[in-house]
Amino acid sequence: QISDLELEHHPPIFIFGRAANLQRSVGFYSDTSHGYAYTNQITKSQPLAPFLLDLLEKVNNVLKTNFNGILINSYENGCETIGAHSDDERGLDDTDGNRRVASISLGI
Repeated sequence: QISDLELEHHPPIFIFGRAANLQRSVGFYSDTSHGYAYTNQITKSQPLAPFLLDLLEKVNNVLKTNFNGILINSYENGCETIGAHSDDERGLDDTDGNRRVASISLGI
């Protein structure tokens, strides 16, 4: 089902004042947020498909969090990557005063 989702392929970004393209495809899914802002860009939200809503509820129940969306990063080959970074954007769950994310990796 994840492979059927609509992702933005290598979206443009600005890093350190330079134009570039992300080395991955991305999609953000949330029924309560308008988008996810990072790297001086906004990935607009799309409605949560039922299976994503189920996944989000399970993660929130297990981790006792209040996440409101799912950011999907798709790496199509061994050359697409994400560099070292911190997930400290405003709007991330900070139930206990610490901004945090949950990461689930699927694939080979």
